[in-house]
Amino acid sequence: MKILKIILIAVGSLVALVAVLLTVGYFILFSPSMQSRVRQEVTELLSDRLGTKVSIDSVRYDFLRCDLQMFSMEVLDQKGVKMLEVDTVHVSMSLRKLLRKYLEINEAELLGCRVKIYKIAPDTVANYQFIVDSLKPQPKDSATPHKKRKYKKIELDINNIKLRNIELEYETRKLYRPPIARKNQAIIKLQQAMAKGKNSTVNGQQEEYRWLLQKIRLKELTYKRRRFGRNGKGNATIRGLHYWNDNGLPRKNTGKKHRGWFDAKHMDVDIDMDIDVRHVGSDRVDMALQRCTAKDSVTGLDVRDLHFAVSLRDNVAHISDLVLTQVNTTIQIDTVTMVLPSKKKGIKLSYNTSTIKGKTLLKDISRMFAPDLSQFSMPVELTARVEGADTAMQFKDIYVYTPDKKIEVNATGYISDMLNKYDMVVHFDVNKMRAKGDIKRKIINQFPVKKFMMKQVDMLGLITYKGNFEVLWKKVQFEGRLDTELGGLNFNFYLDGETKYLVGQVASNNINLKKVTDNDKLGNLKCEAQFKFDISKPRTALMRKKIGGKLPMGSIKAKVHEANYKKMKFSNIHADIVSNGAIAEGDVQMKGAHVDVLCKFSFTNTDSISKMKVKPGIRFHKMTEEYKAARDKEKAEKAAEKQAAKEAKAAEKKAAKEAKAAEKKAAKEAKKAAKAKAKAEKKANKS
Repeated sequence: MKILKIILIAVGSLVALVAVLLTVGYFILFSPSMQSRVRQEVTELLSDRLGTKVSIDSVRYDFLRCDLQMFSMEVLDQKGVKMLEVDTVHVSMSLRKLLRKYLEINEAELLGCRVKIYKIAPDTVANYQFIVDSLKPQPKDSATPHKKRKYKKIELDINNIKLRNIELEYETRKLYRPPIARKNQAIIKLQQAMAKGKNSTVNGQQEEYRWLLQKIRLKELTYKRRRFGRNGKGNATIRGLHYWNDNGLPRKNTGKKHRGWFDAKHMDVDIDMDIDVRHVGSDRVDMALQRCTAKDSVTGLDVRDLHFAVSLRDNVAHISDLVLTQVNTTIQIDTVTMVLPSKKKGIKLSYNTSTIKGKTLLKDISRMFAPDLSQFSMPVELTARVEGADTAMQFKDIYVYTPDKKIEVNATGYISDMLNKYDMVVHFDVNKMRAKGDIKRKIINQFPVKKFMMKQVDMLGLITYKGNFEVLWKKVQFEGRLDTELGGLNFNFYLDGETKYLVGQVASNNINLKKVTDNDKLGNLKCEAQFKFDISKPRTALMRKKIGGKLPMGSIKAKVHEANYKKMKFSNIHADIVSNGAIAEGDVQMKGAHVDVLCKFSFTNTDSISKMKVKPGIRFHKMTEEYKAARDKEKAEKAAEKQAAKEAKAAEKKAAKEAKAAEKKAAKEAKKAAKAKAKAEKKANKS
């Protein structure tokens, strides 16, 4: 008993001693002087490692709870400019797990952080590069022997993260060359090769530097683990993420009021999002964007919701259940497979989607890309599939239609050379398009443009189209076949964005002019024509201010192969029509052997062509050698055609005669065979 009593007294004394030592140690470790000493040591260590000035106002830590706080930290770059400023950093971790080489951060907070990085010129390093260099492994001193020791790798897990009031500003200086025309590209490249950067001008255009500025502000980011431990699941919430950039140049739509406001180098976007982290491991990452809103009040970008799930394995991302919602637009994609680029592995970007389904009002994208669609309130639905790579895209199984199916479009397409705007081609093949009833007028009325020939559009009835169109550098071209209830047209035309003209040609085998123009004196028309119309707003506005008028401005050169006027038929007619916007004047000539029939006409309104003024005329002349040759050729062709028809008729008659004789012979032989068979049967019966 005495021994047990002695042991208990000794243990009690030892515990009391340890408690006293811990208490004394606690007050020594966490005393203001010791905190100041630690702050000084940390400051000197960071300053020495980074090679710049680092200052920290104060440091507080609790060794027993592994809780660390730093206040008012500043880092200068190597030019003495403030690069990083942090108000408060708080980190709390598990000491017990840290002793087992497992770093679990229970809570990490960064409250108030301002970062400013810049790059003075393209051939200089950024002001943060010295920090990147300091984190690289330090070279070993060859004179000092080192023993290789094996260290257990520390594993890291973070349970809770909170970031508030974060600001990042990035400036860089880049070389700017004024835009140049595509036709001068070869000359420019040659001069650049000769100059080798020593000349400050290229093709007479001054080179200059401009500042590219980007700013990111984050109001709040929080991440919370739903289950503690390794590979635990969690939720991330981002609020008040603001991104702004400016490339130092005017917006792309400056001075171009019909161009959309979207410019990737001029963004001012506010973003909120919620992310569900389902798994984070060395082999894969699984997460879901549960909600995302993004709005740029200047460009018109207004994403009301974006959500999808993504699973990343190696360089392949599998995206599922993607839904994008705007004000009046919803796009749904069941699956997207994306191979992410990797220079190290030599892999380039590629992707493909399942069927994309969508409903939209095109006015949702009007401010961004096409102001002319601002009144386009007609609902449109679509389906399509997309696949592509970093430089090209393919569109398959495109089907666009209105809910009432009055307009339907089936198409395929592609975009090539996406990285070079001068060589980029956007091409679509329209396999079938149908427009029924009043849908044509409704579509045209969606656009804030002057309406021409609307009455004629209504009279065309059902319209079908098959063809293609391409968008090139400052040029859009169309070709195909357009069929209506009053006839069809083959056409080929383009919009020249540099000269501002609409140029093309059309041809028709049979157009019912009587119904198209509402003129009983006209009949069917077979013709071909070339046309050129002025689409320059400044030029046409100047002309209309001088002379007024509502007609298109341009010219048409037509050749009429066959036409009808009252009870007369005409052929080989040449017509020239010129319109200055106020009045359209036409000159028609039908050339004959000795007489040319002439006709001049004019009208001022496409809706009242039946009221056009017509002035007929006649001109006598000698028969030209050209006309004689043409006449003789026509006679020879008609004679050959007549002879061919005669021979064909004779051959047909002969063939019919031979067929009839063969049929008669076959019937005779069949009758003879039947008679012989009957005779044989009769003889057999008698026997």
